[in-house]
Amino acid sequence: MLASKVHVEGPVLRERTSFNIAARASYFDAIVFPVLKKIYDKPRSLQPYANMNFYDVNAKLVHRFSDRDKISAVFYWGKDVNDSAPTESFQKYSSVKKVVNNTRGNSAENQWGNMVSSLFYTHRGDNNFFANVNLSFSRYDYRLKIASDIRDQISETITSEVLYKYVENSYTQYNSDIKDLALSVDFQKNIKKHNVRWGAKVSSQRFGPIVDVFKDCYKKIWKDGRYFETAQYVDTILGQNHNMQLYSLYAEDDFEFGKKWKMNFGLRYSLYAVKDKSYHSLEPRVSLRFLINDRMALKGSYSRMVQGLHLLSSSNLVMPSDIWVPVTKNVPLITSNQWAVGYNCNIIDCIDFSVEGYYKTMENLMEYGEGTSYTKVNGDWQNQIVLGKGRAFGVELLVEKRLGRSTGWIGYTWSKSLRKFDSDNNILNGGSEFYAGNDCRHNINMVWMHTFNKHWKVSGSWTYKTGRRGTLPTTSIYGGKPDEYDAFGNWMSSDTAYSGNVASPNAEHVIYLDKFLKYYTYRQRNGFVLPDIHRLDVSVTYTTDISVGELDLSLDICNLYNRMNISNVYIGYHNNKTVLKGVCVFPFMPSFNICLHF
Repeated sequence: MLASKVHVEGPVLRERTSFNIAARASYFDAIVFPVLKKIYDKPRSLQPYANMNFYDVNAKLVHRFSDRDKISAVFYWGKDVNDSAPTESFQKYSSVKKVVNNTRGNSAENQWGNMVSSLFYTHRGDNNFFANVNLSFSRYDYRLKIASDIRDQISETITSEVLYKYVENSYTQYNSDIKDLALSVDFQKNIKKHNVRWGAKVSSQRFGPIVDVFKDCYKKIWKDGRYFETAQYVDTILGQNHNMQLYSLYAEDDFEFGKKWKMNFGLRYSLYAVKDKSYHSLEPRVSLRFLINDRMALKGSYSRMVQGLHLLSSSNLVMPSDIWVPVTKNVPLITSNQWAVGYNCNIIDCIDFSVEGYYKTMENLMEYGEGTSYTKVNGDWQNQIVLGKGRAFGVELLVEKRLGRSTGWIGYTWSKSLRKFDSDNNILNGGSEFYAGNDCRHNINMVWMHTFNKHWKVSGSWTYKTGRRGTLPTTSIYGGKPDEYDAFGNWMSSDTAYSGNVASPNAEHVIYLDKFLKYYTYRQRNGFVLPDIHRLDVSVTYTTDISVGELDLSLDICNLYNRMNISNVYIGYHNNKTVLKGVCVFPFMPSFNICLHF
């Protein structure tokens, strides 16, 4: 009832050519949503989140020229949509002299998709020699639009005369588009206890980060016996295409020495070429494993990694925006160094236990600077960012049962991710270290599957995760110099303030507080944490043989105990107070599935 899928594979030319095609599509709003409306006590609350769907297609065609040579063509295309438009939030209260009416409306349109195509040739030679040539093209497309509608009004209680009125209709749209054309050649050779791999790659990438900002505001104030009006209209699209070429060479050796030691060593060289600049990097990596006995092993690793693209992400709690941008003449490569140590143990034949700790340092991380705004004329993203460093560390544990009627695993991760921006012109959070937006203290995953007989099986999974972090403004401050800015942050002049409908050269001397610019500040960057997320999913499946094949009937329930997990928030009103309201995308959600194998 949530989605349908079809998977077909078979020969085109027997023993020479074969195909494999799979496709999925969802229709949550067509089947599940009408059912939930009958179950829920407040069905209207579901309406704002009904626009969720996805589809994807996988296809592969393989042709064998001989037992040693084959060519394959692979194609993938998929798209996801997750829009939300919570109902309007109202605030109304009155006193002896004034009546206050405030209304807020919010919406978010969120969609993303990928297209991947690849043509590769594989050759298996003599003496354990393998060669692959791969030509590929991919495209990533991400779009997020956050809109708000604000209407505030203050009137006199007795006369109903409007003393203050503010109307705002605005949105910000983020688009991130990446096209990648690449050619790679890889080789592999097994020599006694050595497995050697080497290769080269060249790719051309085109980035299209775009920010579309629209804002239409109107303010009307009654003061000193007359009305004063101000207005602002912003409609601008900021974006610039960037091209980057990548050239890389790599080699690695996976080998054993002695009866208990195994080692992997590799080295990669990369050249990133952008307009007016080139970046070079060497990336070594090494891992070592020692067998204590037949059931226990110790391992350790080190790797240095370099990345030629940055994720420019906002710390917005309403709906965080993600834009991928490349290195430029002014924006260097991201570099990281990671160390890890681990212990593996086979407790009994069917139960494994592992624990691993890691520590990672990062340089040239990117964040939006303090007080940045795309409404400025110089709104290029390179003028909005600052660069800093980070560190991340944690411990991961896993217990897994692989055999028997009952199988499953329990995984737990404790981790921290921190950022520090304290260099000249790159200061955030006063130069003090702060939590990264993706910091997640606890992450637990429990999965269990049991087969009763050839007909019946049951499975369940429980997930727990620390809530998402973000920045929440706690204080508003009016700053600047008198007569420097108007209420919208624009330069004050005699032709931008109005008395009634007629321009008044002296009007700016009457609007007192509005002569300053309003700033928002906070206690700590990414210091606000949404509630923790957890849910239980269960599934019961019945399998039987029929004349044309095998039939599976299953009942699945997502979020069995109906935990209201908050994915993002928006500003609204409750009991005449300004509050944050949460959005729960996946409440209790049952579905019935039919799968036919023939």
